[in-house]
Amino acid sequence: SRPTSTIKAHSLIIATGADSRWLGVQGEWEFRGGGVSACATCDGHLFSGRHVVVVGGGDTAMEDALVLARTSSAVTLVHRRDVFRASRVLADRVLSHDKIKVMWNTEVVAFEGTKVRVLPSGITVELDADGSPVEEDLSKLRVKELRARMDAANVDYEGIKDKDDLVRTLRAAIAAELEQIAGAAGGDGDGAEDTVPEQRSVLTRVRVRTGAEETVLEAAGAFVAIGHDPNTGFVRGQLDMHPDGYLVTQPGTTRTSVDGVFAAGDVADRVYRQAVTSAGSGAAAALDTERWLSEHGFCTGCPDGAAGIGDPETVKVDVPVSGV
Repeated sequence: SRPTSTIKAHSLIIATGADSRWLGVQGEWEFRGGGVSACATCDGHLFSGRHVVVVGGGDTAMEDALVLARTSSAVTLVHRRDVFRASRVLADRVLSHDKIKVMWNTEVVAFEGTKVRVLPSGITVELDADGSPVEEDLSKLRVKELRARMDAANVDYEGIKDKDDLVRTLRAAIAAELEQIAGAAGGDGDGAEDTVPEQRSVLTRVRVRTGAEETVLEAAGAFVAIGHDPNTGFVRGQLDMHPDGYLVTQPGTTRTSVDGVFAAGDVADRVYRQAVTSAGSGAAAALDTERWLSEHGFCTGCPDGAAGIGDPETVKVDVPVSGV
């Protein structure tokens, strides 16, 4: 068992956040950061013009699907039941959206993809099972996509308009980089560390099951939107909480039900759950705490006889914390 201790303080700010719920299926961990995400607001822009999948049936899933539909080419919403748990307004907006397709009574079986090598220029090259580069069929890309790749890698294509010529130019740039890396690896080792390309796992498919039938969805991104769990179990029974575990705070403040204890960030926020809003509430909690300490006479440099910040007799908060 973990060691336990009791931390005594004049005041306490609880800012232990909330964890996203995950499906626990094959590939979910491997492709996190490579296409699998729990935050469409954070990562949705990375999949502009591409097909994405959203998993869930509550308000968060509806909001994610609608946000992604603004920039993605298509959104497939996977829900394990035959009716949404979301509000009627959000559900109706999703069902009427022409870029969103709903798969009812469907569960995710696995997230699948490939390994890619990120070349120094930023170009990605798919790898086979042995780790060797696989030549991509660049002719399948649109002219806009070819140019976007070359722009990102600073490949000069000025004056080239024909698609076949663009393909040849990009292919030549990739071959030159691979040759340079191979030459550095086979040299005397000086500077070789600088040319070692990064490898990533990139999502390309989501395997789902509807009844006994399995389907493979080609997708660049997948967003798991099945809820969050606030990390407040260690103060359960000591502070007032909502039924779902989020801490109750006094309206307009970060104060909790115990005098001198404050909550900041996702432990008390079931709506926004963004880094910037958490930072703001953290600043508010610090101000509330400072004000509370001043009101109760806890200060540094106090005159003789006043309550000093380090005086153990003035401790007003005693919250046992274990297993955090």
